[in-house]
Formats: sequence, C-alpha cells, structure tokens
Amino acid sequence: MPGTRRSGDGAPSGTTDAETGAAGHCDFFLTHARADAEWAKWIAWQLEEHVRFDGRKAQVFLEAWDIVPGSDLVANISRMLDRSDRVVPILSPHYFADPGDHVWPAAWTGDQDRLRRIVPVRVEACVPTGLLRTIHYIDLVGMDAEAAAAALRTRMSDAIK
Repeated sequence: MPGTRRSGDGAPSGTTDAETGAAGHCDFFLTHARADAEWAKWIAWQLEEHVRFDGRKAQVFLEAWDIVPGSDLVANISRMLDRSDRVVPILSPHYFADPGDHVWPAAWTGDQDRLRRIVPVRVEACVPTGLLRTIHYIDLVGMDAEAAAAALRTRMSDAIK
C-alpha cells in the first residue's frame, strides 16, 4: 500500500481556506501515527477515488495533504474535526504506543452507534484499547492491496449508509 499519492494536482480536496489550505468540509478526517503515514495516504486516496456521496467524490482531510507549512496545526485540526462527518483512526501498534497524539476523542458524541462518526481501520495486528475497544473496525490486516482496497470501499460504504 505505501507510496500511493493523491491523484490530480495534489491540491487539498474541498473548498480551500486561504489561510491554511485546509478543506472547508470533509467527509472523512484521517488520524494516524507518524509510522503509518503511507497507510494514511493510501486509505485517503482510496476514499477520495472510490467513495461517492450523491455522485460527488468523498472529501478527505489528511494533515500531510491539507495543512500548509507555517499554519497553526492545532487550530486547523480542531476546525477540521468540527467540519468532518467521520473520523477514521488508522489502527496499528504505533497508534496505541502514544495515545497523547489521538484526536479522535474530540469527535466522540455519545450516540456513536447511530451516527457511526468514528470508523476505525486496522492496518496491523493490534488490540484496540479504551473507547476504541468497543467500536467495530474495518480490518485490512493480512490482505493484499487489491483485497484491502475492496474491503475498505465496501465496509466504509456500509458504515456511511
């Protein structure tokens, strides 16, 4: 999966904010450990290219694509969490090694099952902890690229219905 880059000209998806380059609204906000950056790019690309909302491509927020140098990282992440319909934590042992970096708890709504706002994707064998332990995840562990792409698209489509 590593090495996949955003299609097109590499510009952020959605309406561009002049100050930060961050998209104005997102369907998916991806959060991941630094060690899983290539997985995050691959998942973001799969979602943008293959998930549709009323005929339009999904809008994905990914820090590596949508935060420009010199902008306020914390303020932009906070704003984009508020503007995103779903948060996608990318689960691996790296993700759980430093829980201080997790932003997904800000999206916790209390009626998680009805909204399915948090949709984790597991990319390496690990056991989710804390509140993530109770949320069913999309599991890509052990799959080749083709099977993982198909599973991600199918299961994410199920989650957003």
